[in-house]
Amino acid sequence: MTLNEKPVTGADWQVTVTRDLLFLILGNRSGWSKEKIGVYLWPESSLSQLNQRFKNTIYRLRRALDQDVIQYTDGIYSFNRNIDYEYDVEQFEEHLSTAKDTLNVEDQVSAFQAAVQLYKGDYLPGMDGEWVIMERERLRQLFLRAGMRLAELYADTRRYANAQTMCNRLIQEDPCLEEAYRLAMNLYAWEGNRGAIAQLYKGLRQGLLEYADADPSPQTESLYKSLIS
Repeated sequence: MTLNEKPVTGADWQVTVTRDLLFLILGNRSGWSKEKIGVYLWPESSLSQLNQRFKNTIYRLRRALDQDVIQYTDGIYSFNRNIDYEYDVEQFEEHLSTAKDTLNVEDQVSAFQAAVQLYKGDYLPGMDGEWVIMERERLRQLFLRAGMRLAELYADTRRYANAQTMCNRLIQEDPCLEEAYRLAMNLYAWEGNRGAIAQLYKGLRQGLLEYADADPSPQTESLYKSLIS
């Protein structure tokens, strides 16, 4: 995230809960009531404790960023989107929306490319609150779906090397994503590379066993057998 073209970093916070409050409010365009914020950030607090902790934290937040980043209207605290800022999560979702709204294949490719380039891994990896975990997984699933669609578009337009690279990235992110393995195996089949197909299948079996205690789906099994026979 940047404010006035300056990155917001850990050095901007006296305590980490100030950062947590910023991203909690930033992530919900509708904003939050103080009570709802308390559920996420101070779940064990009494009402008087919540009032004091919230007052101190919102003060630190406004002071740290040196501008009125948080608005208060009718009992709701929200992020002031009229200021000069950039937030990569919003940019990521805007690119996905563009890809969804266009019928032009090249425009779809460009939008998906822009989206997946913005995804750098887990959202706020240094935080572990319930709301962070939920948002982290939501964004991860959006990335996996976008990356899979981009890989398919690459394959459909004969950009096979790009498709394979995207599949490899998806498999690295999710070792159990069978769709990516199947497309990657088909790509290797078009090259006549049976050894790579066998290696991919072995990796899938290991990933499923380790992370899901499962076997490949019948669809994947059938594809694998047809490609190496």
